[in-house]
Amino acid sequence: MADRDGRAADKTISSRPSRYRVEEPRAYPKCSPAAGQAPATPPACTAVLVVHGMGQQIEFETLDALENGLRSVDPALSREAGPPAEKVRFVQLESTPLRRVEMNLTGAGAKRAGHEVHLYEAYWAPLTEGRVTLRDVIRFLCEATSNAFSQRKKPFGRWMFDQEIQFRPDRGSAWILALLTTAILFFVWMNTAAAVAVGWALWEGPQTDFQLFWDLTWVIQWPVASALLFGLALWLASVLRERNAPDRRLYVWNFVVYGALAVALLAVAAAAVLTTVAFLRHRVTGERIFPRVAYARLPFPLPFLGVVLSWGAFVYGVIEIREILVEYVGDVAAYISPSVLDRFADLRKRIKETVVTIARAIYESAAANGRGWQYDRVILVGHSLGSLIGYDALNQLINEDALEGDRQRVVSRTSLLLTLGSPLDKTAFLFARQGKKTSEAREALAGSVQPMIQSYARRPRRWVNFYSPHDPVSGALDYYDDEKEASARRKWIENRKDSEATVPLLSHIQYWRHPDVLGLLHASLTQEERV
Repeated sequence: MADRDGRAADKTISSRPSRYRVEEPRAYPKCSPAAGQAPATPPACTAVLVVHGMGQQIEFETLDALENGLRSVDPALSREAGPPAEKVRFVQLESTPLRRVEMNLTGAGAKRAGHEVHLYEAYWAPLTEGRVTLRDVIRFLCEATSNAFSQRKKPFGRWMFDQEIQFRPDRGSAWILALLTTAILFFVWMNTAAAVAVGWALWEGPQTDFQLFWDLTWVIQWPVASALLFGLALWLASVLRERNAPDRRLYVWNFVVYGALAVALLAVAAAAVLTTVAFLRHRVTGERIFPRVAYARLPFPLPFLGVVLSWGAFVYGVIEIREILVEYVGDVAAYISPSVLDRFADLRKRIKETVVTIARAIYESAAANGRGWQYDRVILVGHSLGSLIGYDALNQLINEDALEGDRQRVVSRTSLLLTLGSPLDKTAFLFARQGKKTSEAREALAGSVQPMIQSYARRPRRWVNFYSPHDPVSGALDYYDDEKEASARRKWIENRKDSEATVPLLSHIQYWRHPDVLGLLHASLTQEERV
């Protein structure tokens, strides 16, 4: 049946009102005040630029998590059920096209006036797609582990605030790197041994080497079972956290998770060794060395199904783990690798330029009428590897602004630098260790592009770092302050443990959902910064 325009009948099933309204596109010119002269007083509007972390990031995924988190802690938006509260808009800040979410946040107590906030995302994930291999990841980890672990007992110097400051080495990072590298090497060994053994068995033919196939099946079922056990324990720990279980129960279950992880790593190491032993034993004597798997004695087709499930789960797990290593650790390797991996130099430059271009456009954006800045305050939020990229980008903007006589007031307008799950301390330690023949000149040159460690006057008003003991990537940032300069205490980094980030490993990706983080950010946006 067709309507009066000859089109097919309406296929719409249902519709519902949306919280979001798409506004008309808008262009903003560049604000170019004279050096040393502030432009007209900008409106009370704050921009938030979020830089996502490593891994398979979807565009606007981090921005969506940030917007939902702010809405959940806002006293008005969290209970609003009326008309759309958030607006989305395509904008062009001078020549930079961007998309943003526009919110109107409400403070608590006496300061309940609305605060206009614009959320932006610096999306760089596609730049690393397909650029890093597992070989690059292994090489990076081996070199980093060798440098950090071999010198873990020696203090290292860092050029900061016109002096060389000696710091204690980050021994914890050295041990974490050593454990991770060892586990990955056993993982590669296991895969290689299994592939060689299976390939040889297929080449020889099942009629002559079926025993080897059963031996291999007996071996690989243990890492598969231990991985499933670890996944189940991790999922249950996450569920308990979501349901606000008592701390005692969370502590006990986290112990179970770490135990399951240890069992899984030991199973992988054992599988690597046993697969090699089984293959060599069959090659030399042709004898079976392991008991026949239990389901091999069952009537057909149960043994066939058992073999398919065991090997299917094994192959699937291998592919997934390899993808995780390349996508997550690979991003870190590409961005912070030493100069040995020169083919990543251009990639690092493109990632940094992408974020700098967006941040520069935000800082330089003028109001719609061209008079004064569009934003009186800018907040930069970096998660995981995004905290490194955001730190580098902000340093570059501060240096550029200094060359122009502080024309854009980048330092004074940056009200907050918020880092979540940041490995900045770990990379500072690793960079110091990557150059075994490092010198004071080298450290000073590295510091020349980091004005935030040259002078506290070149640092934003506030820098808050959230970390979790259960997040191996993160940590307190201790290598960026001079503790002897007590007069600058108010600009020292505020290291805060996230009380909600208690799930092992998963805590690294859960900062956006925790009230500690969201509450501080919301208070900063509504000009009610809590200490």
